[in-house]
Amino acid sequence: MHGIHSRRIHWLPGMLLIALLVLQPGAGNQAVLAAPDSQVVREDGILGLTPSSGVGRDKVCVGSTYTMGFAVDNISPGLEFPIPVVEAMVEVSDDQGNVRAQTTNGAGFAAIPWGIKSAGTINLTVKAQKTNYQSAKSLQLRLTAVECSYLLTISFLEEYSIIEDTMVTGATTTWEGLLQSSKGQGEDPVEELSLAEGSYGEYKFYVADYFKAPIHFYLDPPVSGDYSVKVRGTNDGNTVNLEIGTNPVSYPRLLTMTFVDYGPNNITVNYKPPIGTGDGNGMFLELNKLNDLSFPASGGSISLSSGMSCYINYPDRTKYSLVITLSPYKREY
Repeated sequence: MHGIHSRRIHWLPGMLLIALLVLQPGAGNQAVLAAPDSQVVREDGILGLTPSSGVGRDKVCVGSTYTMGFAVDNISPGLEFPIPVVEAMVEVSDDQGNVRAQTTNGAGFAAIPWGIKSAGTINLTVKAQKTNYQSAKSLQLRLTAVECSYLLTISFLEEYSIIEDTMVTGATTTWEGLLQSSKGQGEDPVEELSLAEGSYGEYKFYVADYFKAPIHFYLDPPVSGDYSVKVRGTNDGNTVNLEIGTNPVSYPRLLTMTFVDYGPNNITVNYKPPIGTGDGNGMFLELNKLNDLSFPASGGSISLSSGMSCYINYPDRTKYSLVITLSPYKREY
């Protein structure tokens, strides 16, 4: 016993931490993870923060609400792939003291709206954190807010009968974009107009039938894609002149349909009708000679109820509509 009480213990580096873990109740049942910044966190993990494509590189319009999307994942070493983290707090702040925050949903995603109140550069800091996780490395984003004066929209539809009064096929296109303004030079400057970032458009083919249930047809696979245009123009205070150019789109030259009988027989049959798509490549503006347009400065609309076909190559056309609208942009603030 004497030898035990008189023996001195010489602590080696790190032994104190080990002793504390041994003495702490339950410590042996909890793993620790060394983080890249030398902090120690629980086994829950390390957060990774990723913005949606394009976030932070956009020009945005004064008076609009710009919605930013962020994904939060567990990126701890040893995981085969990042795992979405639910109910992590994503916080966006600027250098003026404004802060917006949102928790991630079941897919580990948070969408945060940001009101654009004045022109200029907006510097944003984005953070993500959750209890028992190491916080994500913060992001630095920059937005350029510009004055926008008009909203330009394009809507197109063409439809054709396959079986008279029973089945039709068609294609639609929708697009909208904001036009930003910049002052020209000279004593009586003409306002220059250009397309702000963030415009969106889509084309889509469809099949509709009027058979009585349980028989139906639908496109299989679906055929759709992005649609975009180039825009520039001028505004002299009385007239807005625009030059619009279409970026071509591509799609299959034959549409494939599936026939489904939802009745007792439960029949599903792939059916390839002789329906060929057209070679217009989505360029219905060019086909109808609508690349150069003029509107009153107060806005206006151009519409066609007939014109050149674009998407479908079929003789029995039943519907046709092309509408281009220019309207003054209404700010939210």
